[in-house]
Amino acid sequence: MALQRIRSFAFSFVPKHWHRLILTRQLRLWVPPTSPELLPDVVKGAVTKVTRGVGFSVGYSDSSPLLWFWGEDPPISGGGRGMLEEVSLPRGQLVKQVSVGRRHVVVLTTSGEVFSMGLNCFGQCGFPLSPSPSSPGNLLPLQPLHTPSPVVKVCCGLDHTHFLTSEGLLYSCGWSDDGQTGTGCRGSLATPTRVAGDVMTERVRDVQCCADTSLAITESSGGIYGWGNNEYRQLHIESSDMQVFEPWKVNLLPNQSDAGEVVAMTIGSSFSATLTERGDIYVAGRLGGREKGGEGWGLLHDSGSRSNEEVVDVKAGLHYLAALVREGKGHQRLLLWGRHSTKTPPLADPHEMELPSSHPELGRRSS
Repeated sequence: MALQRIRSFAFSFVPKHWHRLILTRQLRLWVPPTSPELLPDVVKGAVTKVTRGVGFSVGYSDSSPLLWFWGEDPPISGGGRGMLEEVSLPRGQLVKQVSVGRRHVVVLTTSGEVFSMGLNCFGQCGFPLSPSPSSPGNLLPLQPLHTPSPVVKVCCGLDHTHFLTSEGLLYSCGWSDDGQTGTGCRGSLATPTRVAGDVMTERVRDVQCCADTSLAITESSGGIYGWGNNEYRQLHIESSDMQVFEPWKVNLLPNQSDAGEVVAMTIGSSFSATLTERGDIYVAGRLGGREKGGEGWGLLHDSGSRSNEEVVDVKAGLHYLAALVREGKGHQRLLLWGRHSTKTPPLADPHEMELPSSHPELGRRSS
């Protein structure tokens, strides 16, 4: 089978099925361990990006008003299990970005407005708390969320949400018993609130979060800050605290001048990873149970001796890390690291892997 060029890839939060979603130019959706499957004809041309929560996926396209939901349990009140569901933004609103948590969805529009939907039992949608997480009636429909200023990025953890504004200010809401909102509070936070600590005095350039841990990089100094769960030392901070309630300066690179600037960062449930302009990938925490990630820190992938390759992006799932590598004109591959923990391992090799593995379902040819 002639495999197609990767357009986007995402990871599942599903606890017992660590599925990966890979969307190619022919809209082939890959959910291990099966072979690539074509999405329904109705979404061809309508979906160019995918993201995934627990038991559901969301497909969308930039500058479109439509969201497509599918999976075992989409967070849509009255939605059918396993059915393809369409949700539309109000007239005049177009999708810029979608971020998905365990059971909630946050949508950023091209005008900088925010809409959210789904489970809100911890305030993760930014609205007053729903009384019980078990009642289907507590799934909020898609509705606008007021923010202090236009938003340029939204980012969802399992049960919390971050909002980055055009002014470089960072807000957060949702569950915070591990400190994942970064506001200094515990419990639930239903109103988007400024993230506390040193980031309040700096302009934030980017924010990433996964599960119960978050990272932010600042505009002026390029400093990286982390907060939330630190059980596996994934924040690599000068503290043994397992919960970090306000942002700390993290040390994810050996020497900023030697390593070059950070061009991408990502975080899983037990590790964090940074990609430098040299194409090197550094990891802190536990990734795959190996020494590099065994509650430690180190260089995971060195591109210095590989003149023919360029690592262009890194993304994390709960227990997996993927790097998109470009090799020459039109050639690309996906490198995967991680650990096997279920009967349906995402990697072809069911064992923990010391070296990166190119996924066998993704070829090097592009059309």
